[in-house]
Amino acid sequence: MASMPRVKELQALVDLQKSPSTHLKANLCSKQLKYIPGHVGVLRNLDTLLLRNNCLDALPEEIADLPILKVLDVGHNQFEEIPPCLANCPRLTTLRINDNVLRCLDSGILGKLRHLTVLNASGCALSELPAAISQLTNLTELAVSRNDLCSLPRQIGDLQSLRSLLANTNRLCRLPGSIGNLNNLRVLDVANNQLVAIPRTIGKCQYLRDLDTRVNRIGVFPSEMVNLKLEKFDCSLNPLIKKIPLPMANMDEVFPLKELCARRVLEDVPTLKRASHFIKTKDPILYQALAAASECSVCQRNFLSICIECVMFVSIKKVFPETRKSGQIPMQALLCSHKCFQEQRSENQYYGLLQLPPPI
Repeated sequence: MASMPRVKELQALVDLQKSPSTHLKANLCSKQLKYIPGHVGVLRNLDTLLLRNNCLDALPEEIADLPILKVLDVGHNQFEEIPPCLANCPRLTTLRINDNVLRCLDSGILGKLRHLTVLNASGCALSELPAAISQLTNLTELAVSRNDLCSLPRQIGDLQSLRSLLANTNRLCRLPGSIGNLNNLRVLDVANNQLVAIPRTIGKCQYLRDLDTRVNRIGVFPSEMVNLKLEKFDCSLNPLIKKIPLPMANMDEVFPLKELCARRVLEDVPTLKRASHFIKTKDPILYQALAAASECSVCQRNFLSICIECVMFVSIKKVFPETRKSGQIPMQALLCSHKCFQEQRSENQYYGLLQLPPPI
C-alpha cells in the first residue's frame, strides 16, 4: 500500500491527454511502484513508458491498449517472465527488461515482437536464448550480458540488421559459426567467458570495429581476422600461445580416401557451387562436409579435415592500425600438407603446433 500515493503521478498523466502534444512519455522510474493500474490503457498517445527500478512483477493487460507504445523500460524490477501483454504490442521497438529474475525468454511472445530494434536482457540469469530470436529481423542492438549462457543459438546469424552484440560475463564455451552472417555487426563483446576459440567466420564481419575478448581461454586467433578493420581490440588476460617453436611430428602424406576424394571435388569450386543445391537436397551429410572445407594458408587449395595447425605471430598495430593496442597476437593458420609447411619454413612465418582437424 505504500506505493499507492505514487500512482497519483500516473493518474496525472491522464490529464495530459488534453495536451496538443502528439506523443507522450511517462517516466515513473524509481517510484517504488508495486503495480501499474489498468487505467494506464487510456493513455492512447503514450509511446514511451519508463518503469525502471521499481518493485514490479507484472504489467496489466491494458498495456496492449496503447496503440503507439514503442519504448518500454522495465529494467531493475522483479519480473520472472516477459509480461504476456507484450504479445499484443507489435509496434514495440525498444524493450529493456534487464536486471530482473527471468529464467527464459518466452518464444511465443518474443516471436511476435517483430519490430524490436533494441532488446536488453542483461543480468537476468538466462541459461539459453531461444531459436525464436531469429524472428527479430529488425534487431540492431542485443544485450545479454551477465547471464548464465553457455552458448548462443546458431539462429543468431539470421539477425542481419544487428550492429551490437553484448554477451560478456556469461559461461560461453563457443560462438556459433553463423556469427559470420552478421554483415552489419560493428560491436562484439564476449569478454569474461570461457571461450577457447573465435570462429574463423568472424572474418566475414566486414563492418566489425570493436571486438572485446578479454578474460577467456583463447590461445590463438583465426587468421581470417586480418580481413577486419578493427578500431578497438582487447585480448588481454587470455592464455595466448607464446612465440616458442614446438616440436611437430612428420605428417604422413598418405591421406585417407575420403580426404583425397574431397580435395579432388573441391578443386572445381565453380562446378561445386552450381551443384550445391542438388548436393544439399540429395545428400545433406555430404553437403555439410564439403561446406566445412578449409583453405590452405600457403597454397590456397581446399582440404576437408586433415591439416597441420600452425600459428603466426602478427603485430596488432600492423593488422589493426586504428587500435591503441600494441604487441603481438598469435593467429592460427591451417596448412594442407607437410609439403606446404616445409616450403614456407625458410621464411620463419609459421610455427608448427599439432596435426589437428580444423577448428570451429
